[in-house]
Amino acid sequence: MNFKSRISHALNSNALPNLVVLGLISAALFSLTFILNYAMALGGGHWVWTAVLRYLFTIFIVATWLVVSKDFRYLVQVGRVFLRYPIFWIVVGSFACGLFYTGIAFSSTYLRGWVVAATWQITVLASPIVMFLFGYRFPKRGFVFSLVVLVGVACINWEFGIENASSNIAMAGIFALVISAFAYPIGNQLLNSAKNGGLAYVPHIKSDVLNNAFAAILLMALGSIPFGAVLLAITQPPMPSFDQYVQTFFVALFAGVLATAVFLYARNKTSKPFMIIAIDTTQSAEVLFALAFELMFINPAVPSVYQIIGVVIVGLGLSGYCLWTVPAKNPVEHS
Repeated sequence: MNFKSRISHALNSNALPNLVVLGLISAALFSLTFILNYAMALGGGHWVWTAVLRYLFTIFIVATWLVVSKDFRYLVQVGRVFLRYPIFWIVVGSFACGLFYTGIAFSSTYLRGWVVAATWQITVLASPIVMFLFGYRFPKRGFVFSLVVLVGVACINWEFGIENASSNIAMAGIFALVISAFAYPIGNQLLNSAKNGGLAYVPHIKSDVLNNAFAAILLMALGSIPFGAVLLAITQPPMPSFDQYVQTFFVALFAGVLATAVFLYARNKTSKPFMIIAIDTTQSAEVLFALAFELMFINPAVPSVYQIIGVVIVGLGLSGYCLWTVPAKNPVEHS
């Protein structure tokens, strides 16, 4: 098997380590969001436009890509899937795009980028809770690994992050991030259930469109439009600057399109709850990438002993997901 064939085989494999690697790639791209959002906040850009413009640009970029890579008829096919289940896609878009990113954009007004990246890792605990609420059973050790990752994240960021922020400002940002942390897996799991079936209250959408990660992104971004319109109507923020337009475009490109496509591709390669939680947990590496980008471009201070220990702990937590796979004789099931 030549090198190209090996790469193709790895990308198409459903093995957990391969899916975790894809999750880490998406985490690196996602981490750029926190840096750019913080830069926009420093430049006076309103958090509502940071949230809304990202998905408007995402719709434009993905729709263009689908026309170029497929054809216009394929884009029409995607539109038909949306119109066939409009309420479902509005609900999914409101969670996976609207609530998720609004919380992150809002918190960037009060917390530094890498602090936002660290605090949002509450999602490693939110993910198994969401899976439980969806009626899935999974091994308790998965929850243990989530706690291990969360401890590592705390070690990396606590010394220079949340403890140095005033309590009121920190609590406002943290509360918004808690909402984001739960909204993201809820939206993604609704999409996963629609694609793979298994939940009576979620429509099983039997369309090849959902096998295309970019099409799935477009469907969710379209579903977020009503949420964004209501948010703009309520807050009525001042118009964004040219710099905010440019920066949100790059956030849309790297995080809204590339990172999300890789992440959804990995997540939708399986319907096993334990593996889904493992892929979700790779997003905790965003804080490592965000920290690295800040060291290179913003603050060159050498990581502390606590941060180095945190990196090791996060690595152990992620490795635990890869090594402790679900035994074949005791599969994870939907209750």
